Amino acid sequence: MRRSIVVAAAAAVVLVALTSPVRAQQGGDIEARLKAYLKKFPDADANKDGVLTFEEARKHLETQRGRNKDDGPGQDDAVSALTAEQLEKIIADGRKAAGKNGPLSFPKGNGLRVVMTGHSWVRPGANTLPAMAKAGGFDGHQQRAHLSGGGTGSANSIWLKEVGRYRGTNAPVSVLLPAIATGQWDVMTWGGYYNDKPVHFTQWMDVCLKYNPQMVFYLQDGWPRQIPTLDKAPADEAVAAYQRKYGEIEAVFRTMLGELKGQYAGKVRVIPAGRAVTTLLRLHYEKKLPGVDCVSEHLGGKAGVYRDGGHLSRQTEPIVGYLYYAMLYRRSPVGIEGYRPPGVSKALDAILRRTAWEAVTTSSLSGIKDEDGNGVADGEKTGDSKSKTSLRS
Repeated sequence: MRRSIVVAAAAAVVLVALTSPVRAQQGGDIEARLKAYLKKFPDADANKDGVLTFEEARKHLETQRGRNKDDGPGQDDAVSALTAEQLEKIIADGRKAAGKNGPLSFPKGNGLRVVMTGHSWVRPGANTLPAMAKAGGFDGHQQRAHLSGGGTGSANSIWLKEVGRYRGTNAPVSVLLPAIATGQWDVMTWGGYYNDKPVHFTQWMDVCLKYNPQMVFYLQDGWPRQIPTLDKAPADEAVAAYQRKYGEIEAVFRTMLGELKGQYAGKVRVIPAGRAVTTLLRLHYEKKLPGVDCVSEHLGGKAGVYRDGGHLSRQTEPIVGYLYYAMLYRRSPVGIEGYRPPGVSKALDAILRRTAWEAVTTSSLSGIKDEDGNGVADGEKTGDSKSKTSLRS
C-alpha cells in the first residue's frame, strides 16, 4: 500500500511538471519530461512503441493513484445485481424524493421526453437543448437529468447512485428510475467515459424498455483533449494529430455500438461530439473560426476551442446542444430561428450549427443522412417544425 502511494506521488510530480502552464515557453522540454517519465515508469507506454505520449502518461498516473475524489468508483466495479423486487422497492421508495426534481412524467407532446445521465462534457448539451428545441418548434420537449462530474457521471456510477450501491452506500439517490417507471419518457442519453462496458448501458436499457418498449438511446462520444506537444506544431501536423486521436476514440465507440446493436437492434445511436470538435480544431488552425484565437484558454488567449485543455470554451460549447438537437430531432440546427447562445457571435453560431449537422450526417455511427440537403434526416417526415430548412439556401 505504501509503495503504491510513493509511486503515485512520484508520478504526480512528473505529470505536474508536464502540465505546468510554463511549458509553452519551454520548447522541447515536454519531450524531455515525457522521456524521463517513461524511464521511471516503462509500463506507461501502453502501445509499447517506445514513445510515451502525454495521454499515455496521464492515464498511467490515473492507474497509479486510483480514481481521484471526482472520478468515483472505477469502471471495473461490478454492476449491482438486483432482483425485480429490489428494483421495484427502490423505485417506489424514490418516487417522493424524486418528485422534488420536477414532475416524474409528462403526456406525449410535439417534443421528446428525455432522461439523461452524464458528466461535465454532457452538461452543455443538457443545459442548452431545451431552449434549442423550443426555438425549433418543439414546445413539448421535456428533460430530466442526473449529472455529475468526471467518472461520477458515468453511466455505471449514476446507476450505482440511483440504486444505493455507490461506494458501498445503501442510500439510493433515485432521480431517474422513478421517472422511467412511469413509461412516459421517449429517449435516454449517456456520456461515454473511460472503460465503459456494454452492461453499464444495458442495465438502464432493460429497465427503460420494460416500461416503454418504444424508447431509444443515444451515447455521446468524447473529443480529443488538447495535446500539449502540438502547441507550436505546424497547423497541418496538428490537425492530422487531432484527427488521428479522434479516429482512436471513434473506434472505441464503434465497437461499443456494435455490441449494443447486437442485443438492441435499431435502438442505439452515437452522438458524434468528437467529430464536431475535431472539425472546430481544424477550422481554428485554418483561421476560419471567428472570435476564437487559441486552442485552449489556459495557455493564453481570450477565446479558445477549449477553456482548460479538455472542456470546451463558453464560445464553442453550444455545439454540444446542437448535436443533441440534430440527433434527437433528426433536423439541422441551421434552421432554428430566433435563438442564439448568449455571448456567441452570429458568425460563430452559424458555424457551430453547420458543423454539428455535418458531423451527424457524415458519421457512420449516427444513423442519420441528409443526401438531399434539405436539413431533415432522410426518411424523416418534415412535419410542421420551424426548423425545416435547406442547407443549400
